[in-house]
Amino acid sequence: MNRVLAIVGGLIALFAAVFAGIYFGLGYLEKEGIELVDRPLHYDYVLKNGTIVDGTGKKSYQADIGIKKGKIAFIGIIQPPAKVKVIDASGLLILPGFVDLHSRLDGTLDGPDAFDGLIKQGITTILSGYGEIAQDDVTLHLKQASKSGLPVNYALLAGHQGLFKLLKAEENTDAVMAEEPPLEFGQIPPPPPPVTEKPKPAVEDLVLELQTSLEQGAFGLSIDFDDELGRQLTFDEIRQLAKALEERGAILSLTLPATSADPAVLLKRVIDLHRETKVRILMAPWGYLGNAPDARIADMEQDLQAGYLSSRNIYTTLYPSNRQPAGVRQTLQRAVALYPPEMIEIAEAGGQNSPTVVGKTLQEIAQERGIAPAEAARQMSSAGLVRIILRTTTLERIDRLAGAPFVALTVDSGMGSAAQYSPDALKEFLGRTVRDQNKISWEEAALKLSGRPSALLGIEDRGTVEKGKWADLVLIDPKLLPPSTEKKNGIRYVFVNGALAFSKGKILQEGQGKGQLLRFKSKPLMPEPAPAKAPPVPGPTEEEEEEE
Repeated sequence: MNRVLAIVGGLIALFAAVFAGIYFGLGYLEKEGIELVDRPLHYDYVLKNGTIVDGTGKKSYQADIGIKKGKIAFIGIIQPPAKVKVIDASGLLILPGFVDLHSRLDGTLDGPDAFDGLIKQGITTILSGYGEIAQDDVTLHLKQASKSGLPVNYALLAGHQGLFKLLKAEENTDAVMAEEPPLEFGQIPPPPPPVTEKPKPAVEDLVLELQTSLEQGAFGLSIDFDDELGRQLTFDEIRQLAKALEERGAILSLTLPATSADPAVLLKRVIDLHRETKVRILMAPWGYLGNAPDARIADMEQDLQAGYLSSRNIYTTLYPSNRQPAGVRQTLQRAVALYPPEMIEIAEAGGQNSPTVVGKTLQEIAQERGIAPAEAARQMSSAGLVRIILRTTTLERIDRLAGAPFVALTVDSGMGSAAQYSPDALKEFLGRTVRDQNKISWEEAALKLSGRPSALLGIEDRGTVEKGKWADLVLIDPKLLPPSTEKKNGIRYVFVNGALAFSKGKILQEGQGKGQLLRFKSKPLMPEPAPAKAPPVPGPTEEEEEEE
């Protein structure tokens, strides 16, 4: 009997141990994000009945999305229990979060509120760092950014000016200078030693500095590529840096000047650099594409198209706005002497000027009044102070360029907490070009704003709406996009890493600090193959030696 009780007790103890191991083990695995079984009803959010535009360019389709632990856990038909947060996405488009490829916001200097304008436009990831960041600065910068509580994902570029921080101030390493004796009364002090300029680092040192920056998380290198070929860099040095970037799979971001002695030649240098080195090239928004004559633009479009088709790895970013930054304003009197009337848009009008002139061009106002533009400008100036901003290009040109395969759309992020650009520029583009004119499909817009930028940066777990990827999502009601007169925001919801950051016109605390620091995954350098050993040269045989 005792033996039976002992066996039963042992079995019970064994069962309890196994049960506890399974229970606590599954709990631990779930905490670490690892699941052994699929529990489709356990979601943080469910988006019901939305139309998914997944960012791959494929045709949109209707489905539900289950979000769990920051990621897309399921796409299909979901019947969630009552406790799960459900967003009715009927009539809404669900797109992957947009990527700002040329952000001037700094994750260490600008507070979380500075990014609100981006989130309201559907931006969930930004690429920053167009400055002097290099080597140890990358680690320090990302460490400081991690403490900022960023509401968006943050990626970083190294700046070519930062590479020149490699050498410190010149020091006399030959000998320690002896302490100078005190001067006697009336003695003239000796002249100070001549100041020697800091020498330029060797290109080999610049390449090593760049490789270190990539290892620490920078996604590539930013260079001011102008008529002086990068100012402090020669074309050969840029070529060697580009090859180092290509070996690691990183990008070369080039900022081209708005004015140039020969922009076509400048662009040809960029394309030749790409073809020779195979590096991924991202051209920053180039003002010349907006204000150049149509004939020149057509030729340059053909060159860019050919460069893109050869590799699919050269892009130029385009702002979907045709307006100069709102913070850059000048008086009407000065503008009339410099710009054509169709480019001059009234931003502020004081005195007796009618508020209806704000937002119109000088050309439009002159036509309404039946007078010459110069006379319209004189009338408004005499009635009070008038400030203007410039329309840097036409909407027709923006729409045409936006449809080109080598173009990735970006947004005007502004500077600091006060947005310098129109906060509705991207929404206006989506409403006008995509919804109303259908010049670009929603599938193509999602590809240009999300899928293509993420692929260019090598970010594999974002940029498309697919199971297992991070839930950076934008829910859009196309009926509410401008020029709709509805006061509601056409961008209804924005998710950042599965957290609801924006809902029906309001920034939510849930999304604060949910942005992630994105670090570049540098490809390891392939070791150089060992040179093949030459076969030994056969010596003379014993018989040959005897004959000699």
